[in-house]
Amino acid sequence: MFFATGQNIIPNPSFEIINLCELKIPCSPAAWYSVSNYPYGYQNNLPNPFEGKHCLDFLIAYTHEIRAYWQTMLLANLQEQGNYIISFYVYPNNIELNPSYFGVYLSDTLLHAKEDTMIQKSRYVSIETQHISVPQKGWYKISLPYTATGKEKYLLMGNFSMETNESILNKTSPKRKYIEYYIDEVSLEPANKKSGKLFVNKKRLDSLYATNLRHIASTDNKPLTAIKDIPITTLIPKTDTLILGKVNFHFDSDKLINTKTINQYFDNIPIEKIDKIEIMGFTDRIGTKEYNLKLSERRALSVKEYLITTYKLPTNIFMVEGKGIINDDNILEKNRRVELRIFRL
Repeated sequence: MFFATGQNIIPNPSFEIINLCELKIPCSPAAWYSVSNYPYGYQNNLPNPFEGKHCLDFLIAYTHEIRAYWQTMLLANLQEQGNYIISFYVYPNNIELNPSYFGVYLSDTLLHAKEDTMIQKSRYVSIETQHISVPQKGWYKISLPYTATGKEKYLLMGNFSMETNESILNKTSPKRKYIEYYIDEVSLEPANKKSGKLFVNKKRLDSLYATNLRHIASTDNKPLTAIKDIPITTLIPKTDTLILGKVNFHFDSDKLINTKTINQYFDNIPIEKIDKIEIMGFTDRIGTKEYNLKLSERRALSVKEYLITTYKLPTNIFMVEGKGIINDDNILEKNRRVELRIFRL
């Protein structure tokens, strides 16, 4: 039987199921795809997901004119003129929520770009004040009404504002280099019985979870879908980013145990295109805050030195920070790590 009844037709809606891509990096949630070849915003152990251990980090605006977008395929066909509710939770990271800077776009095309980009659209499902609930634990629930055309296949999320990133960042006080929103628990369901029951396509579901390709440019595979036949006001490749996590360390040690994950990434990119690397070190909860803060910085510095020695990277592109104690995993070894954020031109 290929079909089973269901209501929410968004796969992996809480991002808890991890996709190990063709580079063996846990850089995406299963069944979700970044528009860019190098996904931004997953496996960064983001603080306080609304539910579970994972959520998605969306780059809303950055000093470069780029933003991050995530997309997935709907598990059922929508009924023409049927009324639906798209809902999700949003956490504005250390900034006031501005509903103008996030929305949803439904189309019949899966978008793909070699690098991070800007997608600005005058027509998308935007957030109005009445769509926002009272925050819970800093998370706002968003509920967007949507009338279907019957041609929808994919759901795309991100900042589609026609405003420039520079203008958005200039409005913050003090002026920021970037703005991020965290998203969790995405849902698309019928608004009422008249919209009819939704039937989850089991074949489609299995295929989405089985597909691990995320870095199309680093393989001989063709893009998932070429960008064509879709009216995009601006689609300018600028940079791409990648977040690597869980580079483990022994207890009370700043020596790298295994460099395989780092090597798999840096061996497959043009080193000369790297613009900046942010490195953050963490420790488990054993010991004092003061000691662990210094230990976490030494761990970050050891990764920096490894990259400089192994890949001959210039020292001035690095930003190193010790974050100290982190408690996002019950397994202490997983809290002894360094996270890298790589910005490429």
